Parts: sequence; C-alpha cells; structure tokens
Amino acid sequence: MSYMSLRHLISLVVILKGRSTGLTYKEMQEELNWKEGIKPTVRTLQRMLEKIRDDLGLDWDHVEGGNYHHKERKYVIRELPQYMAVLDPRERVAIETHIKELERGILREALTKVVAGQEPLSTSLTMNLEQLIEQTSHAGKAQPRTQYDRNQMRDIETAIQASCELSFKYRSQGAKKTLQRQVRPIGVVYNRFAYLIAATGNKEAVSYRMDMLQDVKVTDIGFMPPEGFNFKNWVNESFGVYHGDELLDIQIRFAPDVAERVSKIIFHPTQEQQRQRDGSVIIKMRCRGHRELIWELMHPDWIGYVKIESPDRLKEEYAEQLEKAESAIRGIIQLA
Repeated sequence: MSYMSLRHLISLVVILKGRSTGLTYKEMQEELNWKEGIKPTVRTLQRMLEKIRDDLGLDWDHVEGGNYHHKERKYVIRELPQYMAVLDPRERVAIETHIKELERGILREALTKVVAGQEPLSTSLTMNLEQLIEQTSHAGKAQPRTQYDRNQMRDIETAIQASCELSFKYRSQGAKKTLQRQVRPIGVVYNRFAYLIAATGNKEAVSYRMDMLQDVKVTDIGFMPPEGFNFKNWVNESFGVYHGDELLDIQIRFAPDVAERVSKIIFHPTQEQQRQRDGSVIIKMRCRGHRELIWELMHPDWIGYVKIESPDRLKEEYAEQLEKAESAIRGIIQLA
C-alpha cells in the first residue's frame, strides 16, 4: 500500500499539529498505525514530510531545544488551515458523548471549547448527531476496557443512525457454536466491555458483547424504532448492562465507617440516600442487574461495611456469592 495518499498526508498533518511538544518518527508511526492502519518506515516518513512542505505548502519545524539524534528529533506543525481542523460528524459525536460522561472540571471545559470552536452544523446533521449521542451510554466507572475494530464501530453507528438491520456472526462466552444473527440495532452501552443493544422479532432488547461480533454488515433492510422506547431510560433501569432479571426495589445500609465515602457516590440514577442517626447511610434504588450490583458490594471498599436490607431474594444471592468467594479462598490455601 502506498503511504503517499492525500488522506495519509493530511492525517499526519493533523497529528503533528495536535501535539505542541512535537513527535518523533517512532511516535508518528504509532499514531498513523492507530489512525490509518499503516506503519511507514522512517524513510517513508521523511518523504511524507517533504510532500507536506512541497505539495501542501505547510511548514513544519523541529521542536526548539531538542538536541536529538535524527531518529529522536521531534517535528511539529505550528500553523494549520482551518478547514483541516474541522471535526467530521463522527468525531464530533465521540467528543460530545465523552463530554456528557465527564464530571465538571478542566477536561470537560477544554473539550467543550474544542467543539465550540467548530462551525455550526446544518439542522439535519445536528439532529443525526443528537440521535447518535442519545443512543450511546456509559455504564460504569473507570476500569479496564476492550479495544474494538474502528470499521466495525463505524458500521454499527451507521446502522443505528439509518435504522438499518445489522447482520453478524456471534459466539457468546463459553458457547461451542458461532451463530448467525440479524438484528435491529438500538444503541451501544460502554462498560468494561461494549455492548450492542438490539432487538429481534418480538423479543425485548438484548445485549451482544461487541468484541464477540464477527463479519458485521449493514443490510439494506430498514426498520421502525420501537414506539415509546427510550434508550437512556432503558439503560438506567439496570445497575450495569444486564437486563434479563427482574426490576427490584432495593434497600442497602452502609456502616458509619464508610458513610462519608458513600455519600459522595452515585451508585444508580434512581437512588435515594438517607443519613441515619447512628451515622449509617441507607440507599434505596430500583434496578435490574442484580449480579453486577452484588459484585460492586463485594468490592474491598464495602465488604464488611454493607448490609442488604431488602429484598430477600437479593440477600440470598449476595450470601451465595460470599460463599463462593470463601470456597475459592479455601481452595487457594489448600493449593499453597
């Protein structure tokens, strides 16, 4: 593959302009490999830099004060035509979605300024972006996450926006067979894994782990989104991603020792928090995803300081998980 396409040159221009401290050849290779799927040699990068200067008329500099060997020298582009810095709709969706999930602070302010500096979108484009942002949700906090194929993500986003059915091969964890599926995509939820939320036939929405999807294709079969279905509300019904269990009214009590920490945490959008006279904190919530809630309560921060007061079903599930954990510990000790 030739690395001299205009697209690759422009990608390198944007990369160099986006790093005020400059990039070495190795860092350019890494960025281009991630963004374009190419890894040019040092000599090819040198030719690309020459073409950026000679053909595109853009000047690049070495970072001041850098006494580097030529392979470690850092390059930077100081000036960039405005049209090259325009976000395409998908980039704008990614940033605006991320802004919505961030707590108030300098990063949120900085990204908001990036979007504010862009040209206004047409009405039709704005409506499409709003739809895609509303059909993307993050369930969970900072934690290990899986990387995904960018082309696959692009096809899934296209199908969601256009209300077109998706076909793919799917093999769930532990399954022996790979199954062919054709579904009506509704949205995407990000947790430790990303999940495609989709419907088939008359069934309710089902979640598919996106790292287990293969041969994803957008079909030409359109569909009408479920009437009255609100994706954000659906996501908020569950403590995590799983929606296959019953919607329960839950009451949990945290000991005074962790009350201060608990009071600063939002475990679920429906929660109500009450500080008790003895210093403990009661949290009430209505949600699905009981197993994921139990895993949260078994976190070292809470275990020993938390009591499930209702319902009885959740108490029993919690006790079963604690027994399994105790059995696992005994097993490790026996092997030692």
